Amino acid sequence: MEQPTDKENQPPVEASTNDAASVKKKRGRPLGSKNKPKEQSEGVHPTKTPAKTKKKTKSDEPQTDEKPKTTRPRAIYTEEDDTKLMQVFLEHKGEGNGTDNGGWKGKALKAAEKALEGSELESGGAPKSVSSIRDHWDHLKAEFAIFKSLVEKSGWGWDDE
Repeated sequence: MEQPTDKENQPPVEASTNDAASVKKKRGRPLGSKNKPKEQSEGVHPTKTPAKTKKKTKSDEPQTDEKPKTTRPRAIYTEEDDTKLMQVFLEHKGEGNGTDNGGWKGKALKAAEKALEGSELESGGAPKSVSSIRDHWDHLKAEFAIFKSLVEKSGWGWDDE
């Protein structure tokens, strides 16, 4: 018998039930697809109404053995700490460790941290870290900007004594 060379004109081959490779695939969406067809009549578009929610009360919340959140200790800066900070920053400004936008490079912040080391014993609070020094510097800049704007107003004076 002669084998036809044209595959389109060949009769379909029936596979045995044991042959896993020849299992016919179903057409349509893939298995596990979340895109399931919606069952609704033509022309009718259902609208969803929002579910009514009940106000939560303390009795509705589950009881847990979690500890309440504690606030982390904050660094407390005294006037002496501010004076030390300004001295260190003035030294480092001359060395070029200031940034163009009014901040400080890491070298200046590390020097300030070292200068303020142990000051928490006198002032209380947490030890002064690089991030707390940076935050305190931003606070001092904001206060200075307020005073500067007040001094520049007409009718408002400043007595240095």
